[in-house]
Amino acid sequence: LIGAAGSTMEQLSGTMNGTVGGIDNYLQWDGTMAGSVSTGTYTAYNGTISGAVEFSQGFDLQGEAKVTSTTRLFQTGGSMGSLLDEIDVYKQSGGSIDGEFSTRTFELAGGEALGVENVNITNELIQSGGTLNVVSREVPIFTPSGGSFRAPFPSRTTTCQAQERRLRATA
Repeated sequence: LIGAAGSTMEQLSGTMNGTVGGIDNYLQWDGTMAGSVSTGTYTAYNGTISGAVEFSQGFDLQGEAKVTSTTRLFQTGGSMGSLLDEIDVYKQSGGSIDGEFSTRTFELAGGEALGVENVNITNELIQSGGTLNVVSREVPIFTPSGGSFRAPFPSRTTTCQAQERRLRATA
């Protein structure tokens, strides 16, 4: 389903396995969103999100809404202000993280990692772009392929250490 500017899609119940894009707002009142949604703002009041959500303005869980370990969130702007259980992938290329959550994989793809200190990364931090100013938690694997970081980095990984040596050698 491709919507138009100013449009809102409401999921009242059931399972949404398809793809929705081009809309300003997605409202999930109940049911399961197992497909893919690209929207300005995603708000879930009840139900479960187990698919992929790309949002540019905001992401908010309210009431009994929840995510699963298969959920993938892609933030291109705006704010993510919810407290979430562990999800599979979180990719940030803009905006800020005002909520808290755990994710297996966190990717900073652009912009500044605002709020990343609120994220518990259980497997890998990938930096393919943007600026990483602070990471206050240890991560098992750090894989830099672009961007810059400007803070002491608590990591137990040889990938990060190799990158630090390359950065010092070129400085």
